[in-house]
Amino acid sequence: MKLTPQTLVSFLAAVFIVGAIVLSQEGELEDGPSPTDSVAYSLADSVATLAVQPTARATRVVAARPTVPFAFTATASSTATPKPTATGTPTPTPTRTPTPWPTGTVHPPATVGKALVVEQELQVLRVYENGVEIRTLPASTGRAPYYTPAYAGRVRYYVGTFYSFGTWADDAWYIFMGEGEIMIHSLPYVKSGEEKVYEGQEHLGVRPSSHGCIRIHPDDARWLTAWNPAGAPILITPPIVDKEW
Repeated sequence: MKLTPQTLVSFLAAVFIVGAIVLSQEGELEDGPSPTDSVAYSLADSVATLAVQPTARATRVVAARPTVPFAFTATASSTATPKPTATGTPTPTPTRTPTPWPTGTVHPPATVGKALVVEQELQVLRVYENGVEIRTLPASTGRAPYYTPAYAGRVRYYVGTFYSFGTWADDAWYIFMGEGEIMIHSLPYVKSGEEKVYEGQEHLGVRPSSHGCIRIHPDDARWLTAWNPAGAPILITPPIVDKEW
């Protein structure tokens, strides 16, 4: 059984009432009512009154918090403005403008020693010694689309006889590498027993007909080899692509 405050007060009241009754009876037997009786009855009544009255529980008063109006304002998140990406301006590729070449007589690339000039407009190979033209050899350069590129440099080395595009050629001199090996050599030929059958002799000095090399007559090719152009400066003028040969 749980002992509550009300239960304790009721128990004490009952004890005081019983005690007051006992005292009262004793007083009546001896001398009659006494002042003690009044006190006992008053005390008993007070205890009884306490027993009857419910015990008031202390109520905790919680002060109400002041209401503060609160409005949530959505703040727009700051969005970083993307910086424009710096785009480099492409540098235009410089276009190499071909140097215009004069027609007719072309001065040699060197005035001292040996030198060669291939004039594609006239289809000739000019041979110089110390600035003096000593031979003019009919030639045939590269036809479309195998144009002989313009070039300024030196004759490299002697090749001799070689085989290409189903034909042979003699007395070849290597000059430089273009779409293929650019050389000066004799007219191409095919073999018929011990005989050499040359091709394109009618094109010499007239029109381009090769695959990029400079063709000359077999007799001129043998003479050029005997003259020995190794290391000599050579100048090849640009091809004539818009001419009806």
